[in-house]
Amino acid sequence: IEGSTIDVNNGNVVTVKYQINTGTARAAQSGVSNGSTPLSFSKALTYRGGRLYDGSIDVSGLLAEGTNHTVTIWAEDDQGGKSDVVTRTFTVKHNKAPILTVGTFPAVQSGLIPPDSITLSGAASDPDGNTLTVKAKLNSGTEQTLLNGVTSGNWSYSFKVSDLKAGANSVTITSTDQFGLSTVKTFNINNAVTETPMKKGVARYKILAPKGSAREILAWLKREKGNLIVDAEASFVDKGLPEQYTAMTKESVDLTTSIAEDELISTVATAKSDVMFKLTLSRTNTSAKEAAVMLVGVIS
Repeated sequence: IEGSTIDVNNGNVVTVKYQINTGTARAAQSGVSNGSTPLSFSKALTYRGGRLYDGSIDVSGLLAEGTNHTVTIWAEDDQGGKSDVVTRTFTVKHNKAPILTVGTFPAVQSGLIPPDSITLSGAASDPDGNTLTVKAKLNSGTEQTLLNGVTSGNWSYSFKVSDLKAGANSVTITSTDQFGLSTVKTFNINNAVTETPMKKGVARYKILAPKGSAREILAWLKREKGNLIVDAEASFVDKGLPEQYTAMTKESVDLTTSIAEDELISTVATAKSDVMFKLTLSRTNTSAKEAAVMLVGVIS
């Protein structure tokens, strides 16, 4: 609310007042007249949540959409004088929360392992055409910004199974418009860990040769005797090529009545930069307890 007023009486204290609709009359600004110079005034009111505020004070009450509202301005002096009343009309539009949608998400996902990812995706838009952000977080972790400074867009949020804690978890997706109005959706995820005994396991090792390449692997594996078979393979390829495994030569010897040692050898004619070593451990039933206990080796 800006303008000016003049009081021709030198020394009068002039107060500019305003009123929203039929609400309380409030002072906008005061000054002392010199009798000839206009007194300028300015009062900034902030509109949010369907109301006008002077700082933190609600000066209008809830303003309805689709109707004309009035702001009335006049000046009074300390001698009882009052200016003509000036009225302006205005309308308001209520800020609406962003629209946040989330795509179909399977209620049950089984067979996942820690490196696997879970992805939620959807869309966000603002019915008023305001810019918005979309952020997501897992449990109480750090928020990740998915969209920023757009009026609409598609979003996607991924996290690994290993990021989940055992039991109850929550994913929170929040869309906030430029005026701070938000829509929040929360999804509960129950991480039920199922440990299934297996009859076969595979371990892969990448060999980092000190000289940058290698042509031979010689390894010794100590294992408990009984229901456990260990087979070894090696891959020697040039950098960037797919792994190509061939079986390693194996010779076994009993070290004690309970421990056996496998000597594993693999050699190629030309040294290669990408070298992999793979062990396959097998048992005939899941109740067997025998295990590999030590692995050492050399490369050349």
